[in-house]
Amino acid sequence: MKIEDKLDYIFIDLFGLKIEEENKNKCLFDEPFNMVARNFLILFLEIEKQYNILFTEEAITKMKNISFNGIVEEIRENTR
Repeated sequence: MKIEDKLDYIFIDLFGLKIEEENKNKCLFDEPFNMVARNFLILFLEIEKQYNILFTEEAITKMKNISFNGIVEEIRENTR
């Protein structure tokens, strides 16, 4: 399964949220998502579990304006 497809499933499963293609570069903390910190933490814990990876504090810090596509890139970097 492609990273994008699996991440789509995670968003739908956790939040009932289908991220449309035109929104995949928008920050998850801004409109139209307005993600709260608690959900961001839940999302990252699930991603780490699903991909068997561990995001460093540095990686998470640089993701303060993170988008769906930004998460895909972080997953790619951490699964190489």
